[in-house]
Amino acid sequence: MSLMAFVDDFLLTGYQSDILPKLQILLDTLSQLGLTVNHEKSVLRPSDVVTYLGFVVRCAGPDGPPVITVPKSKVSKLKQDITRALKRSRISARLLARFAGRCISMLAAVFPCKLKLRNVYRLLNSRHSWEASLEWSAGAVEDLTWWVRSLDSWNGRLLLPPAQFDLQLLTDASESGWGAVLSPPAGRTASGFWCPTPLRHEWCLHPAVFRQLERMFGPHSIDRFASFTTALLPVYNSRFDDPGSVGVDALGQSDWGQHMNFVNPPFRLIPRVLDLVEAQRAEATLIAPLWPGQPWMTRLRRLCVAPPIRLPPVKRTCMPVLPLQVIEPHRNTAWTLCAWRISGALS
Repeated sequence: MSLMAFVDDFLLTGYQSDILPKLQILLDTLSQLGLTVNHEKSVLRPSDVVTYLGFVVRCAGPDGPPVITVPKSKVSKLKQDITRALKRSRISARLLARFAGRCISMLAAVFPCKLKLRNVYRLLNSRHSWEASLEWSAGAVEDLTWWVRSLDSWNGRLLLPPAQFDLQLLTDASESGWGAVLSPPAGRTASGFWCPTPLRHEWCLHPAVFRQLERMFGPHSIDRFASFTTALLPVYNSRFDDPGSVGVDALGQSDWGQHMNFVNPPFRLIPRVLDLVEAQRAEATLIAPLWPGQPWMTRLRRLCVAPPIRLPPVKRTCMPVLPLQVIEPHRNTAWTLCAWRISGALS
């Protein structure tokens, strides 16, 4: 069995005065390595403009700086094919993937290439097979419409050497937070979380009321029903994914017995909170209304280890997170809210 070695896709650049000597050095080197140049497929005459790997590369000159572009014929064909596909209500996954590949192949010359394909790839990820027929999503239509309308104006990127710099700042972000690194010699880092959008049902205890309860029953070590916007303690559980939460779903945590718990739950969850306090033999300060008609009241009184503390009127005690928000306690201003010190250790 014989093996054939080959190399491909050379692009030699240089100043006009020395490009021919460099070309001769390249040809001599290839010959010494035992490689034969295919002259029919090669462009050995220096030129200011050359087509290379499907791109048009233009050198710097009187007309402008060096630039790489997609050939106009290739741009025109892509726009025609996309326009034709967008007129139909559905598209095959295989054809959509082919469009995405053709667009990605232009990355070297079209700066926002990847940015303008995100929704296309989301639609592709919804396929159950490559033969699937996909209904257009609004985002995918918006992405491909951009390629039709804006590709001409974005076609072309400068070919410039890397800029010299003293410091380099690298940044990244996600839906939950951000981070940055500053290169040596500074060598500093920074990060943070975005503030999640408050939920419409969220409310929290007035900080002054909480401070009073801290003096009487604290210090508390965890806020069990909170969020980034309502937490009264640095350590808290949240209902949904939250960048600062130590655990999602307070009722699913197994460490209640290891904490001094502050518990301000939705009132419908009070029976489940009592179940958990007893099961884990935990201690907690529970915010709950004085509601004699509820079946859990007898049980709540049984778990109390101190007289309940009556809180100020609900309008002063319970603070909404959003403007003009109607929260659960404000619907019943006659309620008497209490702070109940309870323990499951004696049950």
